Amino acid sequence: MEGLGAIITTTGAWLTAILPLLIVTALTLIAGKLFDRARAASHRPPFFDPLTLFMARVGCGTIVILIVVAAGHVAGTIRAKDRIGNITRGEVWIYHLEGKQVSGITLGQSNDMTWVLTKEGVRPLKTAEIQLIDGALFNRVATER
Repeated sequence: MEGLGAIITTTGAWLTAILPLLIVTALTLIAGKLFDRARAASHRPPFFDPLTLFMARVGCGTIVILIVVAAGHVAGTIRAKDRIGNITRGEVWIYHLEGKQVSGITLGQSNDMTWVLTKEGVRPLKTAEIQLIDGALFNRVATER
């Protein structure tokens, strides 16, 4: 859920940045439609032909898709830098397994495996083998709530 929130807020920032472009595009299309209606009444050829309108819609759709992809990239980069910063500052979770401890940050988890970013790299842990999780990051999150 954390990544989804980052993508939504980053997408909002991107949309705000290109809002003038989107407004001008929308106004141009609306003005073209109104202009075409006026020209149709006087039996003149349309200002925007159907192919032009189709291409404008495809172009606008492509821009929106690129914004979402760019927002995902930016959000992912921000989250990765944050996680690496936690590792370098020592603000990590400590995963207690039978007979050993692993310090790091959770990157992903399934029913069977938990992938943890450590100073040595990404380390897969069997989720069922994790007995306890605590540490500096755990304490920080607990005090913030």
